[in-house]
Amino acid sequence: MDHLPHSPDLAPSDFKLLGKLKEKLGEIHFSLDAELSPAVTKCLQNLDGNFYRDAFEELVLH
Repeated sequence: MDHLPHSPDLAPSDFKLLGKLKEKLGEIHFSLDAELSPAVTKCLQNLDGNFYRDAFEELVLH
């Protein structure tokens, strides 16, 4: 069997960053993709560097 296109033991929801985006933007409804992109960018820019470091360290542990 060739390599799978994804890791079966790691779901996208395991990545801390996606949970934070859902927490911040989950209740907001966007009519256009053009509205979503700046909102995601702003949310990501507002997270501090420690959040990113911790998120990637946790991902590596999985």
